[in-house]
Order: sequence, then C-alpha cells, then structure tokens
Amino acid sequence: YSVLVFRTPDRLPLVFVGCSREAAISAHPDPNLTSHVRSCPCSSSTTRPSQGRPTMPLTCDPPPPPPEEQPVKKKRGPKPKKFEDRPFDMSRMKPVKRQERSYSARKRDEVLMFLIHTRIHDPNNPRADENGYRRPTQRETAAHFRIPNSTVGAWYKDKDKFEGGKRVKESKKPPSRAKGAASTTAGSGDGQEATGEGPPTAGPGDGPESTRIVSQTPGPVAVPEQ
Repeated sequence: YSVLVFRTPDRLPLVFVGCSREAAISAHPDPNLTSHVRSCPCSSSTTRPSQGRPTMPLTCDPPPPPPEEQPVKKKRGPKPKKFEDRPFDMSRMKPVKRQERSYSARKRDEVLMFLIHTRIHDPNNPRADENGYRRPTQRETAAHFRIPNSTVGAWYKDKDKFEGGKRVKESKKPPSRAKGAASTTAGSGDGQEATGEGPPTAGPGDGPESTRIVSQTPGPVAVPEQ
C-alpha cells in the first residue's frame, strides 16, 4: 500500500495511507491545508505487510515565511548638508565666561591703588573730609573689580608687604667699622703693608686717653744718604 506524508503549517505530520494525492486532497475538509498539500512536495513509499517494519518516509521542507515576516532592510537617513549650507549657530561666538579664581600681582596692585588713592565725592557721609570726599569701602572696591570682598580685605591687611610691587627681604648689613679707623696704612721703609686696621682704642677705666680716638696718618719717610 502507498503512504503519503505531509507536514501542516504547524509542523505536524499528516499521513495518508492507501490513497493517492488527489484522494488525500479531496478527503480533507480544510481548504488552507488542501492548498498547502497541493504545493508541498511529499514522499510516497510502497511497503508490504510481510516486510514488517516500514521504512521511514521522507518529509517535505517547511513552507517559506510570509513576505511581511521577512526582515526589512533599514533605509539610510537623509544625507547631511554641506558645512556652508548649514545654519550658523550664533551661540558659538559668545565667549565662555568662567569664574576667575586666581589674580596676578598687577591686578592686586591695581585694587590696592584704587582702595588707597581714590576719593569719592559724598558730602553727606560722616566719613567724608571737609571737602566732601571719602575713600571707597572694601565692599565698593570688590563690586567695582568683581572680586570677592574677602580677597580685597586680605590684600588690604597685608598692603605693607606688597609695597613696591615685591616684598624685599631684609639684607644683612656688613659689620660697621670703628669711627676714625684708618682703612689702609703704609708700612715702614721695608716695603711691607700694614693690615689696614687702626690702633686699638683703650677700654673704659684706662685713664683720660680712653675717650680719645687716635688715627695714624703716614708721613714722608727719610731716606739716609750713602
């Protein structure tokens, strides 16, 4: 007898035994399955009962997926415009404003000069002088230069250190010499020079000569005739 094997759209096997393809199509009431059976290839095999176990029938390939389920390729977006055709953004021309947190020595000196030497005409202020002028306050100076008030106060507190633009360290003074001491004295006739130091002054309690400052000045040297 003949065996016809089909697969339904749900991947279930459908087997017709002892009938032809036309008989299998007419015997099934479902029209969708009937059309699938018409288009689907099938395997037919003829077996005999004496052979015992029938051979494994071949199955047909699954139907292709419907067109709407196939992956759709993405379309490319619009082509970017050229740089000269793009609209110009005016925000690029504005400078980036950042808060200034460090100030130069020149800025510090400018603030101190303004705070010390500037006068504001304000006759109604009790701090004004007889002509009606007064110095600006630290708050007014900070608002004028847009600097924090604490920074201006710290600069004004240490204004003596910044005088002259730079802080000059105290240099070591050379040791002072005794008043009236000779710098250099000529030696005797043998041509040797003295050490340059004057005669030692007498200490206290050495008599009336102790308060007298003695200095030696070299005079002409007599050369004996031969």
